[in-house]
Amino acid sequence: VVYLGVLSSWNRRMNLVGPSKWQVIFDELFADSFYLAKVLSERVDASAKLQTLDLGAGAGIPGIPLRILWDQGKYTLVEIREKRVVFLRFVLSKLNLAGTQVFADRAEKILLPEQPAHIVLSRAFMPWKKLLSFVRPGLKDTRMVIILAREPWTGEHAQDIPAGWSMDEESAYDTSRGKRYFWFFSPMSA
Repeated sequence: VVYLGVLSSWNRRMNLVGPSKWQVIFDELFADSFYLAKVLSERVDASAKLQTLDLGAGAGIPGIPLRILWDQGKYTLVEIREKRVVFLRFVLSKLNLAGTQVFADRAEKILLPEQPAHIVLSRAFMPWKKLLSFVRPGLKDTRMVIILAREPWTGEHAQDIPAGWSMDEESAYDTSRGKRYFWFFSPMSA
Protein backbone atom coordinates (compact mmCIF):
# COMPACT_ATOMS: atom_id res chain seq x y z
CA VAL A 1 0.00 0.00 0.00
CA VAL A 2 2.86 2.39 0.85
CA TYR A 3 4.64 1.76 -2.44
CA LEU A 4 1.47 2.11 -4.49
CA GLY A 5 0.64 5.40 -2.76
CA VAL A 6 4.12 6.85 -3.27
CA LEU A 7 4.23 5.67 -6.89
CA SER A 8 0.82 7.21 -7.64
CA SER A 9 1.83 10.51 -6.04
CA TRP A 10 5.24 10.78 -7.73
CA ASN A 11 3.83 9.58 -11.04
CA ARG A 12 1.67 12.70 -11.31
CA ARG A 13 4.83 14.86 -11.24
CA MET A 14 7.42 12.64 -12.93
CA ASN A 15 5.55 10.32 -15.31
CA LEU A 16 7.19 7.17 -13.94
CA VAL A 17 4.62 4.77 -15.43
CA GLY A 18 1.97 5.11 -18.15
CA PRO A 19 -1.23 4.64 -16.13
CA SER A 20 -2.17 7.45 -13.75
CA LYS A 21 -4.83 5.83 -11.56
CA TRP A 22 -3.63 3.60 -8.74
CA GLN A 23 -6.22 0.93 -9.58
CA VAL A 24 -4.89 0.66 -13.14
CA ILE A 25 -1.27 0.65 -11.94
CA PHE A 26 -2.12 -2.17 -9.55
CA ASP A 27 -4.14 -4.24 -12.06
CA GLU A 28 -1.89 -3.77 -15.08
CA LEU A 29 1.62 -3.46 -13.67
CA PHE A 30 1.75 -5.33 -10.36
CA ALA A 31 0.43 -8.63 -11.74
CA ASP A 32 3.91 -9.57 -13.00
CA SER A 33 5.32 -9.23 -9.49
CA PHE A 34 2.65 -11.42 -7.90
CA TYR A 35 3.11 -14.25 -10.39
CA LEU A 36 6.89 -13.95 -10.40
CA ALA A 37 7.03 -14.21 -6.60
CA LYS A 38 5.05 -17.44 -6.79
CA VAL A 39 7.22 -18.89 -9.57
CA LEU A 40 10.48 -17.97 -7.82
CA SER A 41 9.24 -19.44 -4.54
CA GLU A 42 8.64 -22.72 -6.37
CA ARG A 43 11.91 -22.71 -8.36
CA VAL A 44 14.48 -21.36 -5.91
CA ASP A 45 15.74 -23.04 -2.75
CA ALA A 46 14.56 -20.90 0.17
CA SER A 47 17.89 -21.31 1.99
CA ALA A 48 19.98 -20.08 -0.96
CA LYS A 49 21.83 -16.80 -0.52
CA LEU A 50 21.17 -15.28 -3.92
CA GLN A 51 22.05 -12.04 -5.66
CA THR A 52 19.28 -10.90 -7.98
CA LEU A 53 19.75 -8.02 -10.42
CA ASP A 54 16.74 -6.17 -11.83
CA LEU A 55 18.12 -4.43 -14.93
CA GLY A 56 16.49 -1.18 -15.96
CA ALA A 57 14.43 -1.10 -12.78
CA GLY A 58 12.62 2.11 -13.77
CA ALA A 59 9.85 2.82 -11.26
CA GLY A 60 10.55 -0.40 -9.37
CA ILE A 61 8.16 -2.73 -11.17
CA PRO A 62 8.37 -5.69 -10.90
CA GLY A 63 11.15 -5.33 -8.31
CA ILE A 64 9.56 -3.59 -5.34
CA PRO A 65 6.25 -5.49 -5.26
CA LEU A 66 8.26 -8.66 -5.88
CA ARG A 67 10.50 -7.93 -2.88
CA ILE A 68 7.50 -7.34 -0.67
CA LEU A 69 6.35 -10.88 -1.49
CA TRP A 70 9.70 -12.67 -2.12
CA ASP A 71 12.46 -11.46 0.19
CA GLN A 72 15.12 -14.04 -0.57
CA GLY A 73 18.78 -13.04 -0.76
CA LYS A 74 20.02 -9.67 -1.98
CA TYR A 75 18.07 -7.76 -4.59
CA THR A 76 19.57 -4.89 -6.57
CA LEU A 77 17.48 -2.49 -8.62
CA VAL A 78 19.82 -1.35 -11.41
CA GLU A 79 18.86 2.03 -12.86
CA ILE A 80 20.92 4.81 -14.41
CA ARG A 81 18.25 7.50 -14.92
CA GLU A 82 18.63 9.98 -12.08
CA LYS A 83 14.98 10.85 -11.41
CA ARG A 84 14.11 7.17 -11.19
CA VAL A 85 17.06 6.50 -8.88
CA VAL A 86 15.85 9.30 -6.58
CA PHE A 87 12.35 7.79 -6.61
CA LEU A 88 13.60 4.24 -5.93
CA ARG A 89 15.78 5.37 -3.03
CA PHE A 90 12.91 7.37 -1.55
CA VAL A 91 10.56 4.39 -1.77
CA LEU A 92 13.12 2.06 -0.19
CA SER A 93 13.57 4.56 2.66
CA LYS A 94 9.83 4.17 3.38
CA LEU A 95 9.77 0.36 3.19
CA ASN A 96 11.52 -2.28 5.25
CA LEU A 97 12.87 -4.44 2.43
CA ALA A 98 15.96 -6.11 3.85
CA GLY A 99 18.71 -6.82 1.37
CA THR A 100 17.27 -4.47 -1.26
CA GLN A 101 19.32 -1.66 -2.76
CA VAL A 102 19.60 0.63 -5.78
CA PHE A 103 22.65 0.60 -8.04
CA ALA A 104 22.76 3.98 -9.80
CA ASP A 105 25.04 3.34 -12.75
CA ARG A 106 25.39 1.41 -15.98
CA ALA A 107 24.53 -2.27 -15.73
CA GLU A 108 27.91 -3.42 -17.05
CA LYS A 109 29.50 -1.93 -13.94
CA ILE A 110 27.64 -4.40 -11.70
CA LEU A 111 27.70 -7.44 -14.02
CA LEU A 112 31.20 -8.48 -13.01
CA PRO A 113 32.71 -11.94 -12.58
CA GLU A 114 34.08 -10.94 -9.15
CA GLN A 115 30.58 -10.19 -7.82
CA PRO A 116 28.34 -12.49 -9.84
CA ALA A 117 24.56 -12.55 -9.90
CA HIS A 118 22.50 -15.71 -9.58
CA ILE A 119 19.31 -14.30 -11.12
CA VAL A 120 18.89 -11.49 -13.64
CA LEU A 121 15.45 -10.02 -14.41
CA SER A 122 14.57 -7.90 -17.40
CA ARG A 123 11.32 -6.47 -18.68
CA ALA A 124 12.53 -4.11 -21.38
CA PHE A 125 16.18 -3.35 -20.60
CA MET A 126 17.29 -4.47 -24.06
CA PRO A 127 16.13 -7.06 -26.60
CA TRP A 128 16.33 -10.51 -25.02
CA LYS A 129 18.82 -11.89 -27.58
CA LYS A 130 21.33 -9.12 -26.83
CA LEU A 131 20.62 -9.30 -23.11
CA LEU A 132 21.70 -12.94 -22.84
CA SER A 133 25.15 -12.17 -24.27
CA PHE A 134 25.39 -8.97 -22.24
CA VAL A 135 24.80 -10.63 -18.85
CA ARG A 136 26.77 -13.85 -19.37
CA PRO A 137 30.06 -12.66 -17.78
CA GLY A 138 28.29 -11.65 -14.56
CA LEU A 139 26.35 -14.85 -13.80
CA LYS A 140 27.15 -17.56 -11.26
CA ASP A 141 25.76 -20.77 -9.75
CA THR A 142 21.96 -20.69 -10.11
CA ARG A 143 22.46 -18.55 -13.21
CA MET A 144 18.96 -17.80 -14.29
CA VAL A 145 17.84 -15.03 -16.62
CA ILE A 146 14.14 -14.21 -16.56
CA ILE A 147 12.60 -12.21 -19.38
CA LEU A 148 9.16 -10.69 -18.77
CA ALA A 149 7.48 -11.05 -22.16
CA ARG A 150 4.17 -10.08 -23.69
CA GLU A 151 4.22 -12.86 -26.28
CA PRO A 152 4.49 -16.63 -26.05
CA TRP A 153 7.69 -18.49 -26.87
CA THR A 154 7.68 -19.84 -30.43
CA GLY A 155 9.86 -21.91 -32.72
CA GLU A 156 10.98 -18.67 -34.34
CA HIS A 157 12.31 -17.46 -30.99
CA ALA A 158 14.18 -20.74 -30.55
CA GLN A 159 16.15 -20.04 -33.72
CA ASP A 160 17.42 -16.79 -32.20
CA ILE A 161 18.87 -18.12 -28.94
CA PRO A 162 22.52 -17.07 -28.72
CA ALA A 163 25.11 -19.85 -28.63
CA GLY A 164 25.76 -21.15 -25.14
CA TRP A 165 22.24 -20.58 -23.83
CA SER A 166 19.21 -22.76 -23.29
CA MET A 167 15.60 -21.71 -22.92
CA ASP A 168 14.50 -23.78 -19.93
CA GLU A 169 10.86 -22.95 -19.45
CA GLU A 170 8.04 -20.57 -20.21
CA SER A 171 5.49 -19.69 -17.55
CA ALA A 172 2.23 -18.04 -18.67
CA TYR A 173 -0.25 -16.14 -16.53
CA ASP A 174 -3.35 -14.03 -17.07
CA THR A 175 -3.62 -10.31 -16.38
CA SER A 176 -6.40 -7.78 -16.92
CA ARG A 177 -4.75 -6.98 -20.28
CA GLY A 178 -4.34 -10.58 -21.45
CA LYS A 179 -1.68 -13.26 -21.15
CA ARG A 180 1.90 -12.49 -20.18
CA TYR A 181 4.91 -14.74 -19.98
CA PHE A 182 8.15 -15.39 -18.14
CA TRP A 183 10.93 -16.90 -20.22
CA PHE A 184 13.59 -18.69 -18.16
CA PHE A 185 17.07 -19.02 -19.65
CA SER A 186 20.30 -20.51 -18.34
CA PRO A 187 23.80 -20.61 -19.77
CA MET A 188 24.99 -24.03 -20.85
CA SER A 189 28.09 -25.44 -19.19
CA ALA A 190 31.31 -24.86 -21.06
